[in-house]
Amino acid sequence: MRRHDCAATVVWCGGSLALVTLVLLSASIAVHLHLRGSHAWLSRTMVPEPRAEVEPNPELEALRAIRDRFFGCEGCKIGYPACNVPIARALDYLPEENETVRPNPELMNTVFASYQSWLCSLPAAVNLTSSACTYARDMDNFFCSITPAKAFKQWALTIVRHAIGMTGIEGKWERYIFPERYMAYFRWRWQDKQCNNSREVSSWYIPDSCPSRIDTVPVPRDIRLAWEGYGALAFHKATAQSTMLFKGLTLRLLLEKHIGSCLRNRMDKLLALETTLLPGPALQLVNGTNVTVPRSCPRNSAMISMHVRRGDSCEVMMTERDLPDHGRPCYATSLYLEHVLRLRRKYNACRIRVATDSADFIREVGDFAQEHGFEVNYLDFDRSVFDPPVKGSRGFIENRHHTSAKTGHIVATAMAEIEYLAQGHLLLGSGASTITRVVHLLMAAYTGRVPPYISLDDPFFFYMRDTCALARW
Repeated sequence: MRRHDCAATVVWCGGSLALVTLVLLSASIAVHLHLRGSHAWLSRTMVPEPRAEVEPNPELEALRAIRDRFFGCEGCKIGYPACNVPIARALDYLPEENETVRPNPELMNTVFASYQSWLCSLPAAVNLTSSACTYARDMDNFFCSITPAKAFKQWALTIVRHAIGMTGIEGKWERYIFPERYMAYFRWRWQDKQCNNSREVSSWYIPDSCPSRIDTVPVPRDIRLAWEGYGALAFHKATAQSTMLFKGLTLRLLLEKHIGSCLRNRMDKLLALETTLLPGPALQLVNGTNVTVPRSCPRNSAMISMHVRRGDSCEVMMTERDLPDHGRPCYATSLYLEHVLRLRRKYNACRIRVATDSADFIREVGDFAQEHGFEVNYLDFDRSVFDPPVKGSRGFIENRHHTSAKTGHIVATAMAEIEYLAQGHLLLGSGASTITRVVHLLMAAYTGRVPPYISLDDPFFFYMRDTCALARW
């Protein structure tokens, strides 16, 4: 029907007008129902606003608060509130102090508890295929020649993938449970004399931390819709922040709820070995005479978490921020310490937590702390196991044969240092390192913000590249 004919029908044909109106109304209802059925996530992209007569809900208020912190920016950018730093190009993310979101651990404790409750309310995944893709190493199961940190990360990614509906069926949210029969073959599982030589899988890793279905408390509808909406945004409109929220919360869940009693015991003993190197005294000129004056670092100073790779990663020693043409790079101590001074100038930070596989680096950073007035904290354990027996890929820790005792030591130290660094505020490390990337995500899950960072080698675009099937990340 031509436009003027349609107009004539509306003006002159009263009966026809009613029929046309009825047809259009029916079509509108059909389209609306179709959208609700096949693209329900579109209606869940916002946390439901509370009704005036309803009592305030602290959990819902917390979920509303993280909307601004993790879903306020479009595209693969990072930052708040300006949101103007392209993550794929930035070696540094160092916003001005007045532009950063204040850490809010209490808020994130509420959000974390809510996330765990929602995840536990989901049906268990029926198709227990594991992770996203295969590349370089067989990532399709977590037990091949990958490091403990990579397995930890991949486990988290698989949980997220099921939880936010990325398994191929629109609107299907699931709770992924790690198949215990696969876990029994994990190469980073060991027989530990400290645990009476227990070979039970749950001594090291707990496949599912949720209570039985009969004990699960139903999640209120508003909370469920909020998490489904956030998951839909993280899937369909992925940004650095939205994926950071889900990955960080899931890594925190694994760290706090999926570590078995034997591994947790080993980790706690390592964390109890924390050692502090205090700043050395300063020289001050008093009445024409140099006088030594004690220095201290305020307890409220920001904590710099510094991850330093040596050992099998040190095929090429670099003295500037760049990647070599070939081989795994490590970076000179002077380069790390140069950027520690940058962080002090920027954020008045004078406390450092160090995680490293090198005892030599501990000594070097200790001398630096004495001279420049920093407090250095580290876990005092034997690091000799990380020294490669040969250069090249044969010396990589995942390609070596280890005794049961060494295997336990490697896993426990890796997980303990990840947990140790995750409690910091600022991050200095290697964007090419899985441990550095995992720590950054955990810091976000504990503080409720994008933590400022400096990477010496690779830009922190890991949110977009950690696994093939999550390529939009």
